Amino acid sequence: MSEGIENELGKGLINAQDGECLESGVDMGAIVIGRVKSGKDKSYEVKWDQASKDVYVSWAGWSHVGKASSAGEAMTVAEAWLYNK
Repeated sequence: MSEGIENELGKGLINAQDGECLESGVDMGAIVIGRVKSGKDKSYEVKWDQASKDVYVSWAGWSHVGKASSAGEAMTVAEAWLYNK
């Protein structure tokens, strides 16, 4: 088992049977790729799932904000989504 999964299991966020984050429904395949700022200068983490192309932002839990074909595009999608938040 990888260290990252052990850490999440220790926090009680991962359902070991189906591999989903209990807190938000974010698949374990989604990894944090960086941080972006909202229009109000707050910083939020961005997750991207390379397999499904889903993009998530750590705004009010993990919010699904769209899809992107690359990590760079995922950062752009997240930044655009957060602009008016």
